[in-house]
Amino acid sequence: MADINLLPVEDKGSEATEGIRKKLSVASAVVLAAVAVFGIVTLVMFTNISSQRQKIQSRIDTNTDQINSLKDTEAMVVVTKDKVSVADKVLSGRADQVNVFNQFAQLVPENVYFTDIKFIGSKSTFSGKAKSSADVAGFISSLASDDGAKIISNVNIDSLSSDQEGVYTFNVSGQLVTKASATGGEKSS
Repeated sequence: MADINLLPVEDKGSEATEGIRKKLSVASAVVLAAVAVFGIVTLVMFTNISSQRQKIQSRIDTNTDQINSLKDTEAMVVVTKDKVSVADKVLSGRADQVNVFNQFAQLVPENVYFTDIKFIGSKSTFSGKAKSSADVAGFISSLASDDGAKIISNVNIDSLSSDQEGVYTFNVSGQLVTKASATGGEKSS
């Protein structure tokens, strides 16, 4: 059987166009909704990332300020460490004069007395007089003893002479034993 077309041809074309238009409207609405959802998701992500960036920038600024304040402290620590190191070397190289004199007094024989005692750095010079050569020998041997080596090393007799009355004049020099040299470090000069 044959189709009977009761609609005019123009209406049939407009019906097809209307169907395409409806499909396009639905597709456009779906695309528009997808674009809107994508835009909202992008906006939310941008806001979230911007907030995180601001928090990170705030932490960076705080840490930068802290680092800058610690740089001054570090510089002070380095300078102080250098100064303490120098002061420690000076103190360890310095002889304890009171202790040296107390120990030295125990080494000096009875008939020996001093006219001049000099300490220049770690070098020491003793000038004095003794009643006999035995007193001078006793003084030198006491400096060379174990007790004497604790306070003075490298003992040298620079001069020794006697006058007409038999009084001996002597000049003895040596190196003071400092804390640094006693512990194996360098002697200060």
